[in-house]
Amino acid sequence: MARNSLIQKWQALYELAVQFKEKKYWEWMYDSDLFGVQNPRTGEIGYCCVMGNLGEHYALAVYLGPEGLGTYFQLAQQDPDTPDPQVFFGQKCLQVSFENREQLHREDYEVIKKLGLKFRGANNWPLFRNYSPGFLPWFINEEEIDFLTVLIPQAMDVCDRAAEDLDVLKPPREAQILVRVAEAKGKEWIWRDEWQTPALPAPEHIEVPIDQLRLHKILKTAQKIDAIWEFDYFHFPEGVRDGTKERPYFPLMLIWGDHRSKMILSHEISRPAEYHNLILNQFLKLIERSGAIPREVWLQHADAWAILEASAKILGIKLKSTSNLEAIDDIYNHMLGFFGGRESGSGFLH
Repeated sequence: MARNSLIQKWQALYELAVQFKEKKYWEWMYDSDLFGVQNPRTGEIGYCCVMGNLGEHYALAVYLGPEGLGTYFQLAQQDPDTPDPQVFFGQKCLQVSFENREQLHREDYEVIKKLGLKFRGANNWPLFRNYSPGFLPWFINEEEIDFLTVLIPQAMDVCDRAAEDLDVLKPPREAQILVRVAEAKGKEWIWRDEWQTPALPAPEHIEVPIDQLRLHKILKTAQKIDAIWEFDYFHFPEGVRDGTKERPYFPLMLIWGDHRSKMILSHEISRPAEYHNLILNQFLKLIERSGAIPREVWLQHADAWAILEASAKILGIKLKSTSNLEAIDDIYNHMLGFFGGRESGSGFLH
């Protein structure tokens, strides 16, 4: 696509963002007032909420598809007094937010300068970001520009009607969400309201190859001990980048600890999309290195359970699902104490 065409798309998107900001929808909308806008080209639904009623972060957030909606509900269920910052690393959404000048990056400002736009004051600079699980917020691409350009007018339509009567978002049936859907007529899209019961993300299917030979060797050489091991993984709250053009990500720390001694047994670092392949191998390597098979393994993530279940059964290890992982918590806070422990949410880019 020609560069001028992309600039024209940015121009249209910035104009819509300014219109959205001028409406100050956060004066009567809350982030719990959820509605959807369907992408007319892909059919994916962006679940929208307006942020800013508390006067802190002014934005339109668009949670993408069932997975994005699931991350919205995870955030909504957080205890505001003791939020878990790990939940924020899992967001899947687009955001149009309004920031201070210093929160923009060089790439943002170059687009604004090329468009000849001027913004002044606090919370007045439009900022567009993609949030993907495990990665730092990043610049949006052309496809996302197109979707936001279509979505914002429909979001404004819903918010304008909500200004007259918030019951416009009250579902006729429990768990339904108002969604703006489009039907093509000629070269135009005709929009209408539709009440939908949203689909939540399906449980992840994890296939784990069983290395029977390796397990048989472990049973012959390792000794069963009366020990409880804990396993957990979490995002390290500082972004890293593998190359200058790669999107930065939050590394995953895979930690094994001893429940009684609170000692760390094993740790590895993984990219967000690669940790599944490491969990079982890390576990078996730990047993092989120590020559010990624990009585129990405590863990809290369902995917880790699915990965370890078959091998643990062969080795005679009981798995227990619990969030009470005292050894992991101690290790976590010790390792990340420099960043404020589990209360830290540092490392995010706007």
